[in-house]
Amino acid sequence: KDSKNAAIIVREVAYAMGWRESSGVSEDCNANVFWYERAISVAEVKLLNECQRVNMIPGMHDIAKKTSLARALTRMRTLFPADFDFFPQTWTLPSQLDAFRAHLEESRRKDSTFIVKPSGGSQGSGIYLTRTHENLSQHASAVVQTYIDPPLLVDGFKFDLRLYVLIVSVQPL
Repeated sequence: KDSKNAAIIVREVAYAMGWRESSGVSEDCNANVFWYERAISVAEVKLLNECQRVNMIPGMHDIAKKTSLARALTRMRTLFPADFDFFPQTWTLPSQLDAFRAHLEESRRKDSTFIVKPSGGSQGSGIYLTRTHENLSQHASAVVQTYIDPPLLVDGFKFDLRLYVLIVSVQPL
């Protein structure tokens, strides 16, 4: 839903600036900006010249999925515990369902609440709270986290931050 609205807005602004729409990156293309609504490949990036810009980088969709981001953050927490202590204990499903069940058995705290977020969900869709593992699917891709209670509120409402960043270079990656 958001990507469709973003594409409409980008297209309207581009036309208002007198820009033309192109079908994509190619070696003979002289466009300056490429706006992708899907993952961009390394091969497509290699076709860009120095003055051309894109709105995505290869691998971006991997960190946009909750399970991929959770795995990456958990790895970083293992390597740099003091620097990556800013997020609650996290399990990725279905691969860590047994570990989550074991955590529940070991802790024996029935008052603990966990938040379950579908990996590809957005805008709160499919998110729910649970105190047990019984209603968790063995096949669903999701993230389970210890629920932070009480949650931080702004004017009495839960909120999230959506950040947009400009990456000016991926060299020397």
